[in-house]
Amino acid sequence: MDNNNRLILLILKEKKIIVASIFVGLVLFVIYLFKFFVPLYSSSVKLFIRNISKQNVVASYGLTNTVKSESGYSNPLFNYVQILRSEQLASSIYKRLDNHYKDDLNALGIKSEEFWYGAYLKLVEAKIQPSTDIIAVDFKWINEKTTNQVFNILIEEYKNSNIQIRKLVETKQREYLDQQLKKITDELSGVREKIKDYKTEFDAIDIDNELRELTRSRVDLEKRLELLKGNIAYLDKKSKELSKQLNIPDAKTALKATGVGEDPYLIRLSQDLAKAQQNYAKLSAKFTDEYSEVIAVKNEIKNIQDNITSRKEETLESIQITRGIYDRPSQNIVTDLARTQADKTSYEAQAKTLESGIKNLRKKERELPAKLMVLKSLQKQENTLAAAYSSIKSKQIEATIKESQIVDNMVILNNPSRPSCSMMPLLMKLVGFLLMGFLGGVALAWIKEDIDDKWVDAKEIEETTGKKVMGVIPWVTSLEDLTKEFIYPSNSILGTAYGNLTNNLISKSYKDDAQVITFISTLITRERTSVIPNIAAHLAEQSRLTVIIDTDFNNPLKLVKEFNNRNESGIQVPNIKKDLIYAINEINKEVRINRNIDNNRIAQILNDSVIKLNIGNHSYDNKEILYLCSAQKVENINDYVASKGFSIIINYLKQYYEFILVDTPTQKPLFFPEMHSLTSISDAVAIVSAMETSKEELVKVINYFEKINVKNLGIISREEDHELEKFYKKQIKQAKEEARVRES
Repeated sequence: MDNNNRLILLILKEKKIIVASIFVGLVLFVIYLFKFFVPLYSSSVKLFIRNISKQNVVASYGLTNTVKSESGYSNPLFNYVQILRSEQLASSIYKRLDNHYKDDLNALGIKSEEFWYGAYLKLVEAKIQPSTDIIAVDFKWINEKTTNQVFNILIEEYKNSNIQIRKLVETKQREYLDQQLKKITDELSGVREKIKDYKTEFDAIDIDNELRELTRSRVDLEKRLELLKGNIAYLDKKSKELSKQLNIPDAKTALKATGVGEDPYLIRLSQDLAKAQQNYAKLSAKFTDEYSEVIAVKNEIKNIQDNITSRKEETLESIQITRGIYDRPSQNIVTDLARTQADKTSYEAQAKTLESGIKNLRKKERELPAKLMVLKSLQKQENTLAAAYSSIKSKQIEATIKESQIVDNMVILNNPSRPSCSMMPLLMKLVGFLLMGFLGGVALAWIKEDIDDKWVDAKEIEETTGKKVMGVIPWVTSLEDLTKEFIYPSNSILGTAYGNLTNNLISKSYKDDAQVITFISTLITRERTSVIPNIAAHLAEQSRLTVIIDTDFNNPLKLVKEFNNRNESGIQVPNIKKDLIYAINEINKEVRINRNIDNNRIAQILNDSVIKLNIGNHSYDNKEILYLCSAQKVENINDYVASKGFSIIINYLKQYYEFILVDTPTQKPLFFPEMHSLTSISDAVAIVSAMETSKEELVKVINYFEKINVKNLGIISREEDHELEKFYKKQIKQAKEEARVRES
């Protein structure tokens, strides 16, 4: 049944509650009408907005370019509507109303300004008429006589606010221009100061003129240098030619050679040497070299030669000459050569001086462009800032004039209409109250049905379903009555309840010949179960061979974890190497290969796969529960429980164990394949019904098993305030009182 049909059936079933709720809504509306309803009178007016201003940036100030709206709305009237609904405008209106219309404000329930703005937004509505510059304003007020007067105050304040805002925009623009003008003035003064300092520091008064003069001077010097270089080349050639004629390398040597030929001392020494040599020739003809006069003459010749050599060294200053110059023509050539080389030397000195001057001029020329570039840059900044100053100065004057010319651009097209009271809000209130009553009635009907659909006790379950309740597990509400142990002691409330349940289960299983019992929970959202292990503990206490098969493969080792986490006795669980999945796979493999499998092989496989849980505590003897489960998470549960291997395990266990208790997977509805496979292989099922399960759901589960012909041993239910719980609570209370009396 879908939700729509269910709602219709619910309304038809609980029509009295629905009608009563609607009537209550109507009564509430009547109370509201006479006690709380305040009639409001409406008036309207149309405003025409002309010359809608558009804000521009400084760069395009005064132009008519379209500026994109910052609000994202293409209609500029949107901003006028927001101004009308602004808190600032509402505040200015309230100040005037508080002085002249105090009674009207009290009638609206407005005691102070903090409550006014919320009411103001409900009293004023504005709509923009498409494709026009017209705003239609609707105003509601509590007093018919003063409606238009208050409306006129609103429009007056609205117009004043509009003028102030428009003037504020122009004022902000003018102030911005003032700031920009001051900034540019400061920058312009700074640049001009830099130009003055730069000219003073680097002597850059007239760089262009200076550069022209330097260039002209340099060119003149270069021309003179070229002439000198020509003269030097001419004199060089002439000097070489004269040296060639004399066969003497330079003028200095030639002059020395001329000096040697004209030295009177050397001439006299040469004459004395000739006389001494003649005297020696005469004596050597007569006497031998050992003769005293010959020796004296030889010594005289040697002294004269030494004097000549000494005189030549002093005269020539160690200059080697090939010959002396004695004739007058050669001496004239020597004089010409000396003058030529002297002129050449003079010209070379002048050339060096000119080259040095040209170098200095070039250096100054290279420095001047850099100075000129810096100066030009500063002058360019000065010109730019001066132009900006002139531009912004003119805009500042325009903005000042425009600021003083702001006028009201809002025109009232009609007088406020005659106040009228609209019944539409009252009708909407009526519909709202009736709808609220209807929804309240549906909610009450739903709650009533939900309460009626819950079980009260085990007796009601048996009367409604026709099935016996095997046992009731009390829903213990007090935490002090619960134990931390997973297996409840036999002397506790739950331990006694599980003991009675186990006894009923034993008798019922013998009656229906049910050895393999699958426990089905009506609450598929459960995460664990304590029913099966506690029943197994009581069966073990009675020495009945019991095996628990846990097919909840999505929650591996579920009971092992529960025992380790909650049992105080500290259960020792061996290392699990093989599990139920391993056993099913091994048996399937043996059957496929050998077409059969004997009980010894099955016993060997199960002995490796079973876990022995010791449930011994202060209430039970050391007993073991055999536990078969998966050690790893498995998704495809049906592939295993519907296999031949699982069926062989069940049949084998039935030969040696009195009870095989099967725990079903959580989060799995009955129509899932694995649930069908488990119930098909079982001898019977036991239904565990949680308190959250409705009557309808429990009946569906029972009918399902009857439909597929599966035996139902009975129902295990939860119950609040069960007689067993009351009895134990009474016993606990008496024991506490007796202990307190003994202590006192």
